[in-house]
Amino acid sequence: VEDSGMAESYHENYKIYEEQLNDDCSIFTNLANGSVTNRPVIIDVPDGVDITLKKDGNEVSFKSRQPITDQGSYVLTTYVIAADQEELPFSEQTVSRGKYRFRIQYEIGIAGYEASDNGGFYSDEEESTEEATEESSEEPVFDELPTEPITFEEEVSENIIIDGSTEEAEEESTEEAEETEVNKSDLNISFLSTNGMSGIYDEMSGFYKNTLLSGAEFFTNISNGMFTNEPVMIQEAENLDYIVYKDGETYEGFKPGQYIQDPGSYVVYVKESGEVSENQAAKRLPKFFFRIINGEVNNLGFVNNPELMKFTSVVHDGVDESEKLINENGLRIIDDGSYEATLSSDYGTTTVYFTMDTMQPFFNVTIKPNIAEVSYMTDDVSYCTLYKNDEIVESGTVISEVNGSGNYKLDVYDRAGNLSTSTFKVNYRINAGAVVAIILILGIVGVLIFYLIRIRKKVKVR
Repeated sequence: VEDSGMAESYHENYKIYEEQLNDDCSIFTNLANGSVTNRPVIIDVPDGVDITLKKDGNEVSFKSRQPITDQGSYVLTTYVIAADQEELPFSEQTVSRGKYRFRIQYEIGIAGYEASDNGGFYSDEEESTEEATEESSEEPVFDELPTEPITFEEEVSENIIIDGSTEEAEEESTEEAEETEVNKSDLNISFLSTNGMSGIYDEMSGFYKNTLLSGAEFFTNISNGMFTNEPVMIQEAENLDYIVYKDGETYEGFKPGQYIQDPGSYVVYVKESGEVSENQAAKRLPKFFFRIINGEVNNLGFVNNPELMKFTSVVHDGVDESEKLINENGLRIIDDGSYEATLSSDYGTTTVYFTMDTMQPFFNVTIKPNIAEVSYMTDDVSYCTLYKNDEIVESGTVISEVNGSGNYKLDVYDRAGNLSTSTFKVNYRINAGAVVAIILILGIVGVLIFYLIRIRKKVKVR
């Protein structure tokens, strides 16, 4: 776990603060980090982010987007795995930890609160003696509260609606609050999420509509963060450009409106025309990401729930292991084997099929004179790469025989991407039988030549 600071930015259009942790996660709130307020605080934390909330040093329950109203000092701690490490084994992942601090105080002029290193506030009764109280000649008094914090607006634009927090909202009855929840659920909005955009399912088109903070929109056939067996299509959008990476490298095969079919992990950075150059775009732009998976894989540890969807069941080698492998944030893959993972939303379900395989392929190299024979003990070999004297001489095929003397290295990959390597040397050796035959032939030729020379000499004498 690494402690990281949270970078703060203010979105004037929506009157909200964004607290960003290492470019991997953002939470959105109506109050700046480290502020004091006399109003309820609303924090929007995206799915897949682990958090703890402490009030006056004690852990309390927390629900994203629900107003926090009790007076006290709060510390919200977020734990996030870097996006480029999500596919690593759990033991190799680095977790970044960030803290968002605030205080709710309804009465003016309450003395005796000191700011601690961890952002909490403690009363004199909790932490000090009379002696300590006497030493503090000037106790901090909040005789001036900050300007009235900006709350989430009830209606931000024609397409985006966020939870509101007004005095009238506080006075609403329980029934009205429950009705609001139902309406929000029907809209299926997840506005402020890790990737800087929101997604809803558009029933009219059958596509997902993704909305940037600026209001720009684009449509896709899957939700953001999806884990799928199916091809993925991102539609062309006016004034939006896409910068696409596949498995960490620039993907040149992308065309808006065409399906992506190649298996792999994709990140699509969405750039508004004229906003920023491509070489500056990575990590700071809103992102749409997904993984296409077909057959065997070797690098799954934890798969987060996609936006608007959740893993609801998983069958491993024919056995339902949903309770063991699924939590509120997603699906954890522990053992090798075949999986059927079901994702559900308000608009239906989909099942993803894959096989987890971390076993290296087995093969054997038999050295013979001038040749090496390769035999395989597994049936899932995908391709090989052969090096001779550190230079590639063959790649992309399954190699069964190596001819010629030299120092060789053979890399063997299976369908899941696991690698096994063997180094060997093939020596040049002359066949003894062939050598004897050559000597005999040379001997016979020599005898014939000698015989012919003698005959010529005898003819000349006569």
